[in-house]
Amino acid sequence: MAPLARLLFLALAIVVASQSGLAAPVLKVLFLGDNGHHQPAARLRQLGPVLMDRGVQVVYTEDLAALTEENLRRYDALLIYANIDQISPEQEKAVLGYVRQGGGLAALHCASYCLRNSDAYIALVGAQFKEPVRSAPACSSLSIP
Repeated sequence: MAPLARLLFLALAIVVASQSGLAAPVLKVLFLGDNGHHQPAARLRQLGPVLMDRGVQVVYTEDLAALTEENLRRYDALLIYANIDQISPEQEKAVLGYVRQGGGLAALHCASYCLRNSDAYIALVGAQFKEPVRSAPACSSLSIP
């Protein structure tokens, strides 16, 4: 085969291989957790291997200093599963700008009671957790007709 033909064949093979799913896409997620009773680090230890097998790379932090414009640009999404009360104006601006520019936000469970000093964050999440259910009626028996 002529050198030019070999080069074209190699280029075509690279294009086909890259389009055939041989190189799995990686979704990079910054996971903001805390050391509270929901135990987000433990949840990540359970879910992390499954997510990695599916092309999702998760970086865990409990440090609000990670919420900068420069750092958030490294990720496709920000996942929040924490009970952190306060966010600084600079961090709020970084998160809101990140989402405005197309970054993903996954606010899980207790994230709706997080960053409570930010009306803009609460509006972005869509609501704020009000209070836990103090007691629920007990069900001692169930009849199914």
